[in-house]
This record gives sequence, structure tokens and C-alpha cells, in this order.
Amino acid sequence: MITDISISKIKQMDGTLLLVFRDLVQTHNATKTARRLNMSQSAVSAALSRLRALFEDPLFVRQAHGLTPTTRAIELSSHVDHLIEIATEAFGLDENFDPARSKRVFRIASPEFIAASLGGALTRSLHKLNSELSITFRYMAFEPAIEKLARGQIDMVLGRFGKAPTADTAAVRIYTDAFCVVARKHHPNVRGSITKAQYHSLQHVFATSISEILPDEMDPGFRPKHSVIYVPQWLTALSIAATSNALATCPRSLAESHAPLLDLQILKPPFVPKKFTVSALTNSDRKDAGVQWLLDMVRQSVIH
Repeated sequence: MITDISISKIKQMDGTLLLVFRDLVQTHNATKTARRLNMSQSAVSAALSRLRALFEDPLFVRQAHGLTPTTRAIELSSHVDHLIEIATEAFGLDENFDPARSKRVFRIASPEFIAASLGGALTRSLHKLNSELSITFRYMAFEPAIEKLARGQIDMVLGRFGKAPTADTAAVRIYTDAFCVVARKHHPNVRGSITKAQYHSLQHVFATSISEILPDEMDPGFRPKHSVIYVPQWLTALSIAATSNALATCPRSLAESHAPLLDLQILKPPFVPKKFTVSALTNSDRKDAGVQWLLDMVRQSVIH
């Protein structure tokens, strides 16, 4: 909870104080700190005086071998390192991003089917790092996502688009996909393949939100003989197909990642399947080693 006292403390803090504190913890020597930060010794001494007043603790005690951090300074050290790391990432200046040590929270705007397709492999890769960083997926419309990317409020946009939509964004192809048909394994009328007549005669469940399917991907000649269920997301459609005799038409990557879990059979559609490309958009104006690492992780998740 932010109080008047904490606001007052924050107003007294600046980046120079954080850098001086971190360097003194590392060097135990004010002269070395001044040299490394390109400051005068008097400026380092002044910064140390401000730090002591701010934290109400000596922080560093002068001994024969140099400045020894107090218990309070040792407690503060990891927090100061984290603050400097956040500031560095915010300005896009971190050229040596270390995911194993980072506590950064990456923010991705993505439709559900992409997060569901890549999320398992991405989670396994993060587990191997044994770090404290995290990734947050958010579902939002394309235009608001682009606006937030430009403002630095999110780090990446995943979706189905070709070229970069604006001059300050860069698009990288992640994978190419195509639609397939799924049905539950013990479907009474479907055994490993499906004809066009069967496709038109059976019940269907479709995901129809704009992030899941585009208007030109709906077959204009499709005339189902039975009722059709429309849901917002493909995962919901797969769940319904798994617990009924309805068919679901969805991206093959999503079907392959969830068919074993939902006991579904994947069928070649009785029509030429629509292909599409999933790409990643990043802010081309920001040099961010962390985002480049994230992009590499997302691309590797397709391979796993």
C-alpha cells in the first residue's frame, strides 16, 4: 500500500543512487565505484550520504579492507538489482538479457488458439530455466493490441497477419497452419476419414470470433442438414466435439496438441483446407534483448 511516507521516499530516489548502491555492494570501494560510474569521489560520497538518510541506516561501514555492507544493505541488494533491471528493460537498453536471473513479466497479446497451441512447449521450456520470469497472455482485438504495443504496454502480438501493419512494428513468421476436422474417437459415423456428404450431413460446432476465424474462411457452399452451434473460441469447440457427435473445424496445430487429451480423431477435410500464417509483431523502434529472447522461445515452441 502506497502511503505518504513511501511517496516521499520515492521522490527522493533517483537512478544514480541505485547505481552507486549496487556498485558499492560489488566493489566495497568508493574510489572504484567513482571510476566505474564515471563520477567524482565527492559525488559518490554525496550519493552515499543521501542513501543513508533515505534508508535510515549506515549501509556501508568503513573497515581496513574497504566498505562493508550492513545487514540492511545486504537485504536491500536484491531489490535494488531488480529495480535497475526493470529500468534497463523499460528503456530497451539491456543487451545482455539473462533469462535465468530475470524477474521480468513479459506480456503477449494473442488469440486463445495460439496460446493453447504453443503454451505447453513454452511452459516446459520456462521450467527448465528455473527462473522467476513469467509470461502473461492477454486476449484482445487487433487494433487495441497494436496501440498497446506502440506504447510499450505489451511486448508482442501474436496473430494471423502478413506484413507489419505500421512502420514501427516488425513482423516475424512463427508457423504456417491449415484447417482440419476433428471428431470424438468413438463417433458412431466417423472412422478415420470423412466424405463431403458426411461433412454436410453431421452436426457442427464452430468458433466464430474474429480472432479465431475470418469471414472468407467460412465455406459459402456449406449447408448443414442439422443444427450448428457457434462458440467464441476453438478450445470450447473442441470440448463440445469431444463430448458429442458434432464435428469441429479448427487449426491442425491446435488439434494435434489437444487430440490426445480430449480423445479426438483428426480428419483430413473433404475440401481444400484454408492455410494461414501465424506471425509475431514486435516494436521495431525498441532494442530489447529480452523481447528477442522471447521471440526465439516462441519460435522454438513450434518445433517442440
